[in-house]
Amino acid sequence: MNFNQMVSELQQHRDELEELVAGRTRELDAANQELTALNEEMIAMNEILEDTNKRLEDENKARRQVEDNLLLRERQYRALLAF
Repeated sequence: MNFNQMVSELQQHRDELEELVAGRTRELDAANQELTALNEEMIAMNEILEDTNKRLEDENKARRQVEDNLLLRERQYRALLAF
């Protein structure tokens, strides 16, 4: 094999490697775009869940207050009946 053939073969291998790298780069870009979209969707879902949790916490707090008031009134009522 002469020098020019070696240079030609090296160039061919280099071109093949560049093509492989370009193909893999495209695959990684596509995967990255998909992951970015999924991440944005997860962020939106997380915001919805946080809002729902806050609303449920507020509802539970209000229900506990009502329950505490009812229990207090029941104790007061029973105390009056005991007289």
